[in-house]
Amino acid sequence: MGGVITAGLIKGSKLTLSVAGSSNVALTTDQAQNGVFEFTGALTGNINVTVPDAVATAGARWLVYNNTSGLFTLTVKSVSGTGVVVQQSMKAEVFSDGTNLVAGVTPEGINAQRGGRSALTFTSDANKTLVEGEYDGYMLDFTNAGTSLGATRDAVVPLTPAGRSWLVRNNAPGAQSIQVIGTSGTGITIATAKYAVVMSDSVNIIRVTPDT
Repeated sequence: MGGVITAGLIKGSKLTLSVAGSSNVALTTDQAQNGVFEFTGALTGNINVTVPDAVATAGARWLVYNNTSGLFTLTVKSVSGTGVVVQQSMKAEVFSDGTNLVAGVTPEGINAQRGGRSALTFTSDANKTLVEGEYDGYMLDFTNAGTSLGATRDAVVPLTPAGRSWLVRNNAPGAQSIQVIGTSGTGITIATAKYAVVMSDSVNIIRVTPDT
């Protein structure tokens, strides 16, 4: 059994739980009161792991380790609200705002090998393939410098390794969307003046958060 809830924070030990398969998993109150979650097993579909609303009070927090396998997503969320995608082989600190579960300011391992901001421009009204040194930053910030875009243009990023993610800001010139895409597969379109987190599943670029 885990610890107790004190002043909105979760205290207790580590929960190691197999979530293999494709079915959503609802944590019990006792399970959710642990401070660390390690999820294991082979996923065969995208799943949600839900924390009871009674435990997901404002200020509650967990360290979540996604130690599963299979090219599928694992989202930790409250029963009534939204949640956080924790990528495979990664750890993230997850907080409750009283309704939803949100990522901490510095999640460990979303891109453990890199950080910082890459300021990027489209130098012509055409697609842009990012090169090493441009896609290395966690934040890809397409700024207002450069040529105005006349239509939605692609920002091409690497598909490997699976689980690589970026915070993408579309502040590019022209009132056009940017599609973040790999050299093959499908991509994610981000509207002008918006930002979103996207990730690679090694085949496609998929959405982690909605446009904000």
